[in-house]
Amino acid sequence: MSFKGGCPVAGKKNGREDKYKNVLEILFECNYEVVYKAAYFVTFDEELAKDATQEAFLRAFMRIDSIDDKEKFTSWVCKIARNVSYDILRERVKNKGKVTYIYNKDEEIIEPLLHDGDNDVEKVYINNLIKKEFLKSFNELDPLSRQVLYMKYCMQMTYPEISAELDVNENTLKSIVFRARDMLLYKLKRFK
Repeated sequence: MSFKGGCPVAGKKNGREDKYKNVLEILFECNYEVVYKAAYFVTFDEELAKDATQEAFLRAFMRIDSIDDKEKFTSWVCKIARNVSYDILRERVKNKGKVTYIYNKDEEIIEPLLHDGDNDVEKVYINNLIKKEFLKSFNELDPLSRQVLYMKYCMQMTYPEISAELDVNENTLKSIVFRARDMLLYKLKRFK
């Protein structure tokens, strides 16, 4: 008996741990891409889909003896992956807006971290550092450069619209945007 694509069916343990381990590896390799796609179409995020796929295989292998029809292994793991993906998304929604506090040695709060739905505190901390550095660098620009960049990239105004609003020649405006953008990038490179 075999799975679609020529992958062997996992049978019950027959006392040979190595053989059982090899069958699980083969099942994983033969079905990974299909299971990953099932998770990805729920999450639309590569990292979340990888996590869901890994968790789905773990859950499936823990209960592999409970599957009656070995031919349906792939669809069974895909269903597990979709359910795990929904669980991950529910958890992200639940955690969105939560705050984690960073403490110093004296157990005083250094700064609060607002979660964006991610449970990874390190990732949230790094994103907050990047945002702070960007704002610091942006605020170091001269007022006209800040205003022009804000109008161009935040308000998504066109050069003619900004030119009319500020009463500045369009070519001059393009130069201001170019120099301001370069200066901002230069300031952000020192952050690395």
